[in-house]
Amino acid sequence: MIDVNKAVRCFSRALAVTLAMAGIVTPTSAGQASAPTCVSWPGAQPPNPGSSNWLRGIDALSSHEAWAVGEFDPQNGDPTAALIAHWDGTQWQATTIGLGVLTDVAALSRTDAWAVGYRLVAGRYRAIIMHWNGKVWHLLPTSVGPLYGVTAISSSNAWAVGSQARPDGHGSSSLVLHWNGTRWKRVASPNPGGLSNANAFYSVDALSATRIWAVGVYTHGDVQKTLIARWNGSRWKHVASPNPVGTSGRNLNVLDGVAALSRTNVWAVGYDGVRSSDRNTLIEHWNGKAWKHIASPNPGASDGSVLTDVAAVSAGNIWAVGDYGPSTAHRDLVVHWNGSGWTQVATPDPGSAPGQNLSGVTTTPGGQAWAVGRYFDAGPVLSLAIRCS
Repeated sequence: MIDVNKAVRCFSRALAVTLAMAGIVTPTSAGQASAPTCVSWPGAQPPNPGSSNWLRGIDALSSHEAWAVGEFDPQNGDPTAALIAHWDGTQWQATTIGLGVLTDVAALSRTDAWAVGYRLVAGRYRAIIMHWNGKVWHLLPTSVGPLYGVTAISSSNAWAVGSQARPDGHGSSSLVLHWNGTRWKRVASPNPGGLSNANAFYSVDALSATRIWAVGVYTHGDVQKTLIARWNGSRWKHVASPNPVGTSGRNLNVLDGVAALSRTNVWAVGYDGVRSSDRNTLIEHWNGKAWKHIASPNPGASDGSVLTDVAAVSAGNIWAVGDYGPSTAHRDLVVHWNGSGWTQVATPDPGSAPGQNLSGVTTTPGGQAWAVGRYFDAGPVLSLAIRCS
């Protein structure tokens, strides 16, 4: 996303490249030469206000300022409630919002952040949009469908994406909302599957006000196809993208996360496979002219592997997260791009029972990747956070 954090990262990347060309080794360039590692979060893990807890999205302004969002099931058995966790450099602090699920967060500053998600209202899923003003989180009224991703460019320019079900329940359209500093307004977006089928965006990332990418999925009959669209400053346009397992039968091709580095360097991640069998990680890359399928690790083999989010430190330091393995014992999955290939990175195992998955990842100005999700611990489901570098 375009924010203070990303601006610092972009400056750091440019500086590292300049110094490297001069033969000067920086901590960032030296770190990229070493093997990447992932470790448990220092100190306490994020808060767990319920019997089941799950963090789905994260964004960091600095090493001592980050927000993570998700959901929890209250101990009293009430429906799922929304969870917001704040990292102040020393500890996590929880804010519980009420019924619903938060899926993504975008922070511009200590006094300006957005969180989006959905809740069930009268049998239909409706969007949740919340804003942080430095003191409290405010819930903004909305009647549109569920939202899954958000990015912020400035205090008067933010975007959120999701899907909007048809009133008759048959099919859905892609959903894109824009914040102009005063209100959220729906913007026309591509629906290549047709309105009688499903169209949805799951993630959005911005390079500038005139260069924004959104990714997701659309259906055509029994087939699910990758959906990618680009905002050029005046409209959203569907951009062709690979469907590696094909577009016949009951095949799946889904994109869940996107990270934009430059006009010629954008990454999208998700999964593909066949409905009756297991899924494989899916990674696609934009080179400025076309989207290409890039080979990626599948440690789950016949048990399945998926990627849910991606974040970039630099062109040679990119992180994607997800999970792999059988449904009864998922393991969290982290893969890393070093400029020439994707490799799996070992992750810590905090639980005493099998089962972890990572849902969201972001990067810090210091060059780390921070990821969140959940893990099982012989009964309760607990929030999970790790750091990678």
